[in-house]
Amino acid sequence: MIIERPLLGTLSIQLFAEDIREWEDWTAELQSLTIQRGGKRNGVAVSVDPGTLTATIVNAGDPASDGRIHPNARVRVGKLTGAGDLLPIFTGRIADVFATVTFEKTSGARTLRVTLSAVDSVTAHANTTRYGVISDPETWAQRITRLADSALTEVVLPEDDSPLVRTL
Repeated sequence: MIIERPLLGTLSIQLFAEDIREWEDWTAELQSLTIQRGGKRNGVAVSVDPGTLTATIVNAGDPASDGRIHPNARVRVGKLTGAGDLLPIFTGRIADVFATVTFEKTSGARTLRVTLSAVDSVTAHANTTRYGVISDPETWAQRITRLADSALTEVVLPEDDSPLVRTL
C-alpha cells in the first residue's frame, strides 16, 4: 500500500551551501525521495552496501545556472523533531545530477525537474587503506577515533566510551 503524506514539517532535505557555510532546506521543492540501504551477512562477516538517495526537485536548482547542486555537494535528509531539531536519516554527497525541462504547448508553461543521486560515505570508508592491528589494548571509541583520522570523508565520532554490545 502506498500512502502519500506531505513532507513539510515531517522530513527535511537539505543541501550545504558552501558560499554561506549553512544548510539550506529544499523540502518545499521536493517531488520525490527514495533512500536505500542494505547489507548482507555471510557467516560471521557482515558487509554493508552504500546507502543511496534519489531526489527529484521541481522548478528549482537548475544545474546550468545554480551552482548549489553539483557532484560532491553535501546533502542530508532528516526527521524534524517537535523542537525543530533534525534527526539524521541520510547524510552523503551528490554523485550525479540530471535535469529535464518539459514544455506545455497549450499554456507555454515550463517545468524543470532536477534529479540528484547521492551516496553515503560507506564506499569512501571501505576503500580507505587502514592498518587496524595494534599491540596495545584500546577502547571502542579510541579505535574509532584512530581509524577516523585516516578517513577520506567527514566522521562524527561517538561522544561516550561505553562498551559496544551486539546480540546474535
